[in-house]
Amino acid sequence: MGWLLDHAGVTASEVTSVAYNFNLDLYRHGVLSSFPHLFRGATRRRALPRANSFRKVYRRATERLATLAGAFPEAHVVGVEHHRAHGIYAFAASGYESAAVLVVDSLGETTTTSIARAQLEGDGIRYEPVARISDPASLGYAYGAVTEHLGWRRGDEEGTVMALAALGDPVRFRTLFRRAIHLTENGFTLDPTLFPLRVVSSRYPRLSPAFIAATCPPRTDGSTPSSTHADLAAALQERTEQVMVHLARRARDLTGESLLCVGGGVAMNCLSIGAIVRDSVFEEVSVPLAPGDAGTAAGAALAHYADTTGTLASGTARRCYLGPA
Repeated sequence: MGWLLDHAGVTASEVTSVAYNFNLDLYRHGVLSSFPHLFRGATRRRALPRANSFRKVYRRATERLATLAGAFPEAHVVGVEHHRAHGIYAFAASGYESAAVLVVDSLGETTTTSIARAQLEGDGIRYEPVARISDPASLGYAYGAVTEHLGWRRGDEEGTVMALAALGDPVRFRTLFRRAIHLTENGFTLDPTLFPLRVVSSRYPRLSPAFIAATCPPRTDGSTPSSTHADLAAALQERTEQVMVHLARRARDLTGESLLCVGGGVAMNCLSIGAIVRDSVFEEVSVPLAPGDAGTAAGAALAHYADTTGTLASGTARRCYLGPA
């Protein structure tokens, strides 16, 4: 923050707007959407803890916004919907004039996957969401859960699992993942008997005893990964690529666009991007240099600036280096 102020040559009291990469009001949907799970056998035990998790996240985000408001006393602090921040950054970084935008991550407020159509209109941008998938159906959540099970940090070391997949055979666990991550006409779902409802607490594992019994115990001792671990990674990676291609096809059908921008943490899975390219659904696929949450800082700023001024700020298209030298 200090670097930004120095670089721009302004003081904190001169800043008029601060954009945050989440919209706090949308967390309430997470609380409300938890209650139907009380009436389903596979999700009943986690329904209230899930609701409490969303309340906790809302409270933490409220505290962060209060901190920002204190740091910038004259600024209007606004929350930007997380997937919109992802998507506008991905589109602005592409340099395209018109494109479909697919955002896939673990969770943004309550959304895990979104499809939009983005177009330049004069100096401004029109960003039109056309479809979304909500938690608990989350590809990023599933990939992170298996990453942690295999002994690496979820949200950080999924790339290691993607690499390990090259050493395995997906056949062994292919049927399991087809059941665990089920393709639907509108996208996909997660089987709650294998990937239980998300609860933000270490007391609630992200994989069920049934999943562990069908695969292997968690690798917690730092030992060398076995062939079983490699096969599990391979099956996860194969299913991830299939889901991403399925979502890309849906984006093409819904938008009619020939160019695609992909954002969100799952866009860092380069093999999935390669699968979309090979599928030839789109003429070209663009992934921004920071498709994960790091890019949503720029995305939130771009979105709020466009909403306020009607102009898409320049300087993002095809640029690799936007931070400190």
